[in-house]
Amino acid sequence: MQVTPVQWQYSSKNNSGLYQPTFIDLNPKNGKERFYQIRKSVELGDTSYLLELAFLPMYGNDKDVDRVEFVKEIIKFVQKKSNKRTACCCNFDYV
Repeated sequence: MQVTPVQWQYSSKNNSGLYQPTFIDLNPKNGKERFYQIRKSVELGDTSYLLELAFLPMYGNDKDVDRVEFVKEIIKFVQKKSNKRTACCCNFDYV
């Protein structure tokens, strides 16, 4: 089930110009579930969602999810798919 995040608009004008960021509430999303969906897509050859991996640890407000372990799981997935140690600047083999 795809959850559409709630968006808030904010506007501020100053001498530098108009500042209008869009704030997106990622709490309704499930990072673990989305990670599973992205992994399945990659297995089928669709790599269009890989950038979203960077945001997955910020999804949801589930207190059961160990965010550090979840980030490690994502990094290991990227390293495995790239078959290179240069997939990211971190090496979690020592942990």
